[in-house]
Amino acid sequence: MKKYFKFWPPLGATILAFMLFVFGFQPAESPHKSSIEGAWRLDKIEGRSTESVGIQMVKILSDGYFMFAYFNESTQQFFSSGGGTYTFYNGIYTEKIEFHTINPEIIGKTVKFQAEFNNGRWIHKGMVAGEQLSEEFTRIDGTDVSPIAGAWILEQESGQEGRMAKLKPKGRKRIKLLSDSQFQWVEYDQKKGDFIAAGGGTYSHTTDKYVEELKYFSQDSTWVGRKIGFTFREQNGRWFHKEWSSRGKQPIDEIWKKIAAL
Repeated sequence: MKKYFKFWPPLGATILAFMLFVFGFQPAESPHKSSIEGAWRLDKIEGRSTESVGIQMVKILSDGYFMFAYFNESTQQFFSSGGGTYTFYNGIYTEKIEFHTINPEIIGKTVKFQAEFNNGRWIHKGMVAGEQLSEEFTRIDGTDVSPIAGAWILEQESGQEGRMAKLKPKGRKRIKLLSDSQFQWVEYDQKKGDFIAAGGGTYSHTTDKYVEELKYFSQDSTWVGRKIGFTFREQNGRWFHKEWSSRGKQPIDEIWKKIAAL
């Protein structure tokens, strides 16, 4: 497994050539709210199935942002995560890496891919660190059904005294991406590039309730498979939710702000 992950995480960080081609390469297209947005599952890398090596990878593209995670839900293991922003123009999918848990040296760099898409299958090829990378994805969903699908940034959270405050120290950033059924969030230090925590899985919501089911959680693997419920309210581009934290000690009370599409 150790040898395997020396190979995979660098690829995973640049794995995102989510370009959409219905029949061959397509002309220029908007980088956000495009047909490539949504959640995708990695099936093969260099012809090897992810199932055969006991790994799962889900990637979400939403409003010009992307995020991915490698994990194994059955063994409750979290392996790595990465993300940033992307553009898609004239058949070229380009990512700019903002964080990466395994290879922080690629933070701030960009990578480009060419890809083909047909009937919900996405195949891309490109050069990563001087080596050819070939991957195959299957679409999980899009971003057109759920009204909260998109990119969100944490604006305030409740501290130990129960008062709402911004993340500290300054420079820390918590981002959450949602497709129609999948969610992923990450917290990292923008200045240092340090990874702090990540979680993700599936979600559902009504007008006043929001429920997450964790498929991975970097801080506490015992919560994988559990459901966490929140009260839910969206108003003026802000998302208010409150519930008890995954550790059951301090209440989660957060305000998220919708990030404008790139």
